[in-house]
This record gives sequence, C-alpha cells and structure tokens, in this order.
Amino acid sequence: MSNMSNTLRNTASSIEKLADMEESQRINLTQTLADILTLELHDADVLISDYPEDALDLYVAFAETVQAYGEHAREWRQNTMTLLPFQYWKPLEAESGPYLVSENPYTSLKYLSHREFSDTKAQQQLNNRKALHTALSELLRVNVHAKYAPLLSWDADELVDVSGVARYPHLKDIVLWQLTHAVEDMFNHEYRLLEDEYRTRHGSPDTDATPSSAIRKLAKDAVERVHLHLASWTITGLFSWAPFDMGEYVVGEPLPEVADTGQRGHLILRVMCNMAANRVLLERARLDGLGAIGAEANQALLQALNRNGIFQAPHYNDYDYDEDGIRKLLDAWFGPDGIVAKDKTYPCSLRGQDLEVVLAQARHIRHQYTHTRGHYAGGQHATEYSSFLFALAVAACHFGKIKLPDEFSLGRTKPVIPARNLGERRMDLVGPEAIELLKAMYGQLFYGNSGYQLSAEGTRRYADDYRWRHAYLQDLLFNMFKRLSPSQLLYFDGVMMKLARRNEKGLGSLDREATANAHRLVRFGLALQHFYQA
Repeated sequence: MSNMSNTLRNTASSIEKLADMEESQRINLTQTLADILTLELHDADVLISDYPEDALDLYVAFAETVQAYGEHAREWRQNTMTLLPFQYWKPLEAESGPYLVSENPYTSLKYLSHREFSDTKAQQQLNNRKALHTALSELLRVNVHAKYAPLLSWDADELVDVSGVARYPHLKDIVLWQLTHAVEDMFNHEYRLLEDEYRTRHGSPDTDATPSSAIRKLAKDAVERVHLHLASWTITGLFSWAPFDMGEYVVGEPLPEVADTGQRGHLILRVMCNMAANRVLLERARLDGLGAIGAEANQALLQALNRNGIFQAPHYNDYDYDEDGIRKLLDAWFGPDGIVAKDKTYPCSLRGQDLEVVLAQARHIRHQYTHTRGHYAGGQHATEYSSFLFALAVAACHFGKIKLPDEFSLGRTKPVIPARNLGERRMDLVGPEAIELLKAMYGQLFYGNSGYQLSAEGTRRYADDYRWRHAYLQDLLFNMFKRLSPSQLLYFDGVMMKLARRNEKGLGSLDREATANAHRLVRFGLALQHFYQA
C-alpha cells in the first residue's frame, strides 16, 4: 500500500465532524452522494448537513473501507455500477413524458458477462461492488442491520436455471434487486393484458403484430395499473412524491424507529437502496442502447432489400422455412450471385462457414428469446418463419460488421459475430451483450412488420416507439426504488412475501414445500402469476 494511500486513510479516519473536513473533501463527498442518489449538488449538500454523522461515516467508507475490502478498489466509482449522475436522467421527449437513463459511460451488462465468462477484471469489479456493500453494511447499527436484512443483505442464494438461457440479470447482488424484478414483472403482466385487450378490441389477426403506434399508451396505462396495485397495498408516494422528501412512511407501519427519517443510519440506507437501483437502471439503459444499435443494422439491411425490389418474404404457404429453406433463401438474397450482392451501398457476401455461423447463431438466439422476452407469447416465436427472422437479424450484424465495446478493457471492441480465425468456436453462443442486441433486432423485425413484410420504415418506427416502453418502465423503477423511503420498500418486500405465502397455501404439500424453499425470485414470479390469474 502506498504512502499516499495511507495518508488518505488516516486523513479520512481522523475526521471527527463535518467541520473538520477540508473543502476538497466536502466537495468530493457531495459529488459522490449526488451521483449515487441522482441529485443535483445542492440537494446532496443539504442531505449531508441534515445527516452529519451518516455523511461522515459514508465519507470514511468511500475513501478507505472499500479499498481495504476490495481489489485495486480506488476506482470503484467508475466500475461498480454504483453511480447514476443526475445529468443522465432525462425526459425521452423534450420536457414532458417519462424519463429514462441516457447512454453514458456507466451503462453496461458486464455483471451478466461475468456470469457467462471467466474474466479476472470482471471478478475484481464484482468483488469491489460487494466490498462497497460490506463497507456500508458495517455502518448500520445492529438492530437496523437486522431489520433491513430482507432488503439490503447480499443475495447468497444461487438461482438454478437448467435451460441454458443467459437471463438478465440473475447474478448475486443486493437482495433489493429481486423487488425491482418483481415490479418489472408486474409491468410486463399489465402490458400483456392491455395488449390482449387492445388486440381483441381491434380484431387483430394472430399473424399481425400489435401496431407500434399503440406502444406509448399501452406502456403508460401499464404503469398506471401498477401504481393502483401499489396504492391498494398502501405503498404511497408514487403519484405525487416530493422529489427528495424522505419523511413519508407506510400507513399501518409502526411509528418510525431507529434508522427511519431523521435518525442515524437513514442516509446510509438510502445510499444502499440507490446502489441496488442504479445497477438495474444502468443495465436497462444498456438494453435500450443496444436496441438503437440493432435498429441501425436492421435499417441498413432492409433498405438494401427494399432498394432491390424485395419488400416481403415468401408466404409460409408458398415456401418451406426449415433450415435448408432458410439457407437457400439467404443464399438467393445475399450469396455471391444473390439479388443484393451487387448493391453498391450495402456490400454483402454470405457463403461457406459464414452462412453456417449465421444459422447456428440464429438457433442460439431463438432459444434465448423464447425463454426470456418471448416467454408469454406461447409458440408465436417458435415458428419456422420466426427462425428465418432470427437468421436475418444475425445476418444484419454480420454484414454491418457490428462491434460492441469490451466491458472490461477501455477502448477495445469485439465483433458481435465471432471472427473467422476462431474456426468452429464461431458456432458457440455469443456473449451476453451480443445476445441482447440480437434479441432486440429480432423483436424489431417481428413486431415492426405485418405478416411477411420486410419494411425498413416499419421496423425503424417500431424501434423508435419501443423506447417509450423502456422509458415508462425505467421511470417506474426510478421513482419507486430511488425516491421512496427504505421503510416503504421494506414494507413492499413484506407485501411480496405475503403474496408468495398466499400462493403457496393453495398448492399441494409437495409443490408447496418445493416452492417455499425456492429462490425468492422464483417465489415472487409464481405469486404474481397467481395474482394475475385470480
């Protein structure tokens, strides 16, 4: 450990009150707190003054404790997905409508990457996130720590998934992420029900996707329905929450105890809740960013097809979309003598191993999609024609030579479609960010077109409209997990556990025991399924 590091730690540890801080130290603390809580600097400074003991404890934890527990942890602010600076929280459209996290240096799916691959830097950064959690947990008094353990302990349970699906996010973290996932699940249930109602009302045939123009209202109404459920459970504050008011507590809760508003430990609890929420929001923002990259790749491919007179694929009744049929169609369009091969503005060539890689990756992505985004759609995404659209998405990435930033090496990129020098390893499933990119691209192709159309305009319009769904969901998660008080979130955890136990009471003895012992995420998911079927 360097002398400079020792000096920093001694300086932090020797400060007994805020007045002893040097101006640079106060500025550093204010900036860090503002970036974690997504506040403007003056609001963070007010909190420091309102909670001086917590603020001093946080300064020591940020400056020294996390470094003592972590690995090369001085740069924890940059690599632990803890910060969500205020300037990146922006309205989707002008000054109105829902807000969302704009693309920024902190957005990433790197912890999902760590789940998939063995990477020293990934492990180090994950360990530093856990080191920060440990440093903050140690600041809480014993009774406060015990009270909030269901919300803010580190998730020690392994989530068993034998399907081979790289599910986002499903990695150990602060337990609160399970509640964010439950709220996202509620939003998806409500959206699906509203979409079904819309399609019934408009007599939409099964072969046609829901018009992208409906997405904005469906997402808005889904959020309002989630609000109503939360209000019925006396989880307040989502309709007219005061931006930085920590004073509200849930109706029916005991009177505020230690660590509630105004008490020692409250600001630390807020920081820990925000630490959990920020990771989820930053991952959501990365998914949104990948969708934008995919839209550009899809646009380029479809424009090339449309320029060359191809505006739709052969009808299912007229063409066999088994793998050999898909191979022949891709060759007819993009092969050496294909229709698009001579397009001067879209150079493409698909032959030999490149063609087989496209087909292999399409199979992988189809499996990933049908077990995640397409889970509620039944067999809609398991048709042979859907297999062709998956292949088209992979081909668009191949032709566009799309590369994504390396999550752990600044300035480096890696191709979405594995390079030729990898040989047969090119057939292996691509990395997590590439998976999410290709899933988004398939969704744009499927939902941006009716029947067998292949419209560049329709696909782009769907991608743009889908951002409203991203925004409404992010707005909901932000307001709930970054603006409600820790006591309200703890109360919500109790509500979810009650729903889980109520669902399990109706099961047979063997199923009841198995479900009650399952991971909380599984229990919450089954409880919500029961809740929406009741």
